[in-house]
Amino acid sequence: MRAGLCGVSGRMGTAIMSVLVERGHSVAAAFDAPSAPCTGKDVGTLLHGDTTGVTVAAINEADIARVDGIIDFSAPSATMQLLPLAVALGKPFVVGTTGFSGEQRRRFEEAARSIPLLVSPNMSVGVNLLFRLTEMA
Repeated sequence: MRAGLCGVSGRMGTAIMSVLVERGHSVAAAFDAPSAPCTGKDVGTLLHGDTTGVTVAAINEADIARVDGIIDFSAPSATMQLLPLAVALGKPFVVGTTGFSGEQRRRFEEAARSIPLLVSPNMSVGVNLLFRLTEMA
């Protein structure tokens, strides 16, 4: 699986990146806030110091087009940037971000009609489901 991961420098982003790599998957696109210290750097430096050829970038359509699915542990504003791109490109989307408004939750309901979508602010269950899905991929 080639994953797109948003919020790579956060605790959950780093943990999920580690699990993906350990299980033979790749982080094919990595996103974080433009002001994050890791933006513009190779994503491998966040894990093990080795370069991977994948640069942490701002959210963009070209990078999302290259992935099999998107995993997001960022902030509601970033999630709402990703959502229309995931829908337009038909990408499965896992969201572990919290703090969405009623209108934003309505947008998730609408998006779920056209793409596989898991929104789970309580990731104790959601992360275990994600791990199981990566085993099946």
